[in-house]
Amino acid sequence: MYKNFLEILCDPKTGEDLVLEDAVFEGDDILEGKLISKSNTYFIKNSIPRFVEDEGYSDNFGNQWKRWPKTQFESENIGKPMQGHTKDMFEKITEVDTSSLKDQTILDLGAGTGRFVDLVKDNNIVISIDYSAAIDVLQDNFGGQSEKLLAVQGDALMLPFKENVFDFSYSIGVLHHTPDPGLGIKNIYRCLKENGEFAIALYGEGSYYDFPTITMWRNIFNFTWKIFGAIPPLLYTYIFVSIIWPIGKISRYASFPFRLFFPIANLPDIRWSYLDTFDSITPSYQSTHNAYQVQNFFIDAGFIEGKSTNWGSTSYKAKK
Repeated sequence: MYKNFLEILCDPKTGEDLVLEDAVFEGDDILEGKLISKSNTYFIKNSIPRFVEDEGYSDNFGNQWKRWPKTQFESENIGKPMQGHTKDMFEKITEVDTSSLKDQTILDLGAGTGRFVDLVKDNNIVISIDYSAAIDVLQDNFGGQSEKLLAVQGDALMLPFKENVFDFSYSIGVLHHTPDPGLGIKNIYRCLKENGEFAIALYGEGSYYDFPTITMWRNIFNFTWKIFGAIPPLLYTYIFVSIIWPIGKISRYASFPFRLFFPIANLPDIRWSYLDTFDSITPSYQSTHNAYQVQNFFIDAGFIEGKSTNWGSTSYKAKK
């Protein structure tokens, strides 16, 4: 964590200012230290400010990013079936041309390992926050912290940022994995500058993630996680994707009876299928929404000039 970011951080529980103590530096990078408010103490470990003591409700969810750290990066998909997907997804959800995004202070809410950070990091200051251990993978993916890149471990429902910090923020495929997506959107509103914009994509009702057997398997693996950890969902993922995905390549219809009872993310690239299948059957929280609910989340938070964007009925963008 570089010193210049101290001025935007606050105690996520109280909003109080933070004071740095017991810091270990390497140049301007704070490797270790304490961030102390009048009420609480937080720690900087491995250059990352940590505002949660563990991975909490994201414990299951972060596991896949350690196993597939750059699978969804554009740079990892050149000449492969999913080339262009991450960039296209981002630009349709946010309605932002990444090549023209400059001189902005940006928040990636639920950054994972940084697939979207990779698109916006040039010519901008980017702050990435994730509840899970994926944030450590993100830092490794970008070669550590810098004066223009900050990785933070924290809770989307209790953000450790002061008011009026960000010009632009996005949260793509994340807040439906929290207990209260609406509260997450209210937190973003507080942190945005006047006229700042926020874009989101949530899982839609009736989508793959809403399929009854997905819910069944997720409930099973949430129970077994307490005893066996990631082993059961990993076995499911590798076994059924390895069997069903090749059948789907021959005929999507031929694979349907298998996918009905053993659902997989049937994507053109088997690496993405492994990742998205594991992702769909492990989160502790996973909600689906409709366009009306998403719009009301933004209205309740205080946003104006909201509109649906071009990635399904539950992608949305609005201005503070």
